[in-house]
Parts: sequence; C-alpha cells; structure tokens
Amino acid sequence: MIGGGHPQLHCTMGSYEGYEIWKDIGAGFMRYDVSSSPNYVDMATLPAVGTNVIWNYKVIYRYKNLQIGNWSVIVSIAVSGSL
Repeated sequence: MIGGGHPQLHCTMGSYEGYEIWKDIGAGFMRYDVSSSPNYVDMATLPAVGTNVIWNYKVIYRYKNLQIGNWSVIVSIAVSGSL
C-alpha cells in the first residue's frame, strides 16, 4: 500500500514491454489495466469509510502487444475505506 490506501503492484520488467493487470473484486477476474512501468498504483475508488474488502490481482507479461509467458500467482490485498 502507498499513502492514501491505494494498492501498489510491482513487477520485474526484464525485456518485456509491460504487463496486463487483471483484478477481481468479487465477480471474477477481469482485465483492468496495462502498465509499462514496473510499479503500478491502483487508483480505483476506495471502499466506503469503515468498510474492508479484498482485491485480488494477477498479471501476465506483454511482448509485441501480445500476452506472453505464464500468469503470476494471485495476490490478495486488503483495502480499507478511509477519510
């Protein structure tokens, strides 16, 4: 987490152009975003104050604008609503 409670993901880029971020907030994984930077901050609206939720993420590398390699492990991050 970074300041403000937004989850931060990090991937080692190597020779890849970037990676796709897939997110599950309770309805199954859906493609969420693409990053060309090793560090990615999910700036989605946080839950209501006093509410705690789990956001699950998985990523896959991209090369020449196509998915390549294997899916990452699923990372679960607890996100709390705050002021």
